[in-house]
Amino acid sequence: MKQKLVFGLSAAMVAGAFWACGSGEVIECDNESIDMLALTVSMDFNESDASLAIAKCLEDTLPGGCAQEMQTAPSFVVKSSETPKSSSSGGRSSAGKTSSSAFHMSSFGPIGTRSSSSAQPPMSSSTTVQSSSSIIVPAGQFGSCVPSKATVELNEAVAWTFTWDTKGSGVGTMEVTTATYSWEMPEGSLATATTKTANTSYTTSGPKTATITVSTSAHGSQTIPCAQQLNVNGAPITGCVCTTSADGTVDYLADPNVAWTVGTTCKSSVSPLVYEWDGVPSAEATFIKVFDEAQSGYAPKLRVSHADNTIVEIQCPAVKTSKGPEYQLSVVGNQLPEKAVNVLNEGCITINGEWTNQYDKPNLKVACELAVNGAASLSLNLTYNNKTYPAQGSYNVQNSVSLGAVGIGELNYSNVCVSFTGGTETTTASCKLAR
Repeated sequence: MKQKLVFGLSAAMVAGAFWACGSGEVIECDNESIDMLALTVSMDFNESDASLAIAKCLEDTLPGGCAQEMQTAPSFVVKSSETPKSSSSGGRSSAGKTSSSAFHMSSFGPIGTRSSSSAQPPMSSSTTVQSSSSIIVPAGQFGSCVPSKATVELNEAVAWTFTWDTKGSGVGTMEVTTATYSWEMPEGSLATATTKTANTSYTTSGPKTATITVSTSAHGSQTIPCAQQLNVNGAPITGCVCTTSADGTVDYLADPNVAWTVGTTCKSSVSPLVYEWDGVPSAEATFIKVFDEAQSGYAPKLRVSHADNTIVEIQCPAVKTSKGPEYQLSVVGNQLPEKAVNVLNEGCITINGEWTNQYDKPNLKVACELAVNGAASLSLNLTYNNKTYPAQGSYNVQNSVSLGAVGIGELNYSNVCVSFTGGTETTTASCKLAR
């Protein structure tokens, strides 16, 4: 039979099916397409038989200069795709052997030489044996697949894409380039595909799944279910708008209940509609949250669905809550306010006004002080732009946060929030605007 020779992963390959070596001439190993990382010989070859097979292929098809390059290739795979002829080496016959095995080049002697042993090379941690059936790579899964969107409409195109995890799976870059793919996408207009990304669409609603079988030359095959489901919407849901009656900042001490609602314009030909507020399904189009802490901005997550599998996500407006009324520091006539505001724990400050002096653009900061008689351990934290600045002290602790250089025009710095430990529920921190 014809032998086909392809080098290990680190050996230089040109155009997938050719090898350049020796004088630089590009030579095809044989007239058939080259199966990457494969030498078609019998699994029954022992160490010396495999060496002879390599030398024979080099002698028949490649210039002498290739032998040295072949000697340094890290690995090659020995396969049998047909019943091989009997080997004359070592008095052993390889007839009838059709399974495959992988060897490391380092286990053989120099090409063209024979070992005195006719036994099979022992299995070691560097030796890989591969069957034709799917295997699970010990180092992990080849990769993962997901749809390009979580939700699509009927007949809308969607792409399922496979992404390699070469680090976790141990599959090398060269092997990735020659891997083959086989998709199964039940109910899709394209039910099967053989590319890394498969595009399809659906004429029926509901959750859809896909699996991909990835086959490699040295690591076998894996059938991988896509981790994320795709939902195909059925009858449309339209006109859904989420609103809230909250105006500006809500003092949760005065009224901790904040309501959001979906108007009557939210409709579909399929009823009833199900409103999922923060992951909890409900028949109610109104959602009430009870606040017990200050938050710079909260909005419930809302999904509306019905029995025909349609799911739509609706954006709700965010509401800011404070412990006590929101505190104001106002700039008037380019003058910073001299009077401080007394802020309860978890209270937030807004700085507003107007700056018109183009020759004076100070760096503004909010400076706060917390004093509690008899409190040997105090903490005073200021939060601005989602970053918290802590300070600790005894009996009296000071802290400040920079707002940056003031600009010409209206001033609007919001959500400078104050929190502290020590004192009682009525304890306040004294805060003012400073340069």
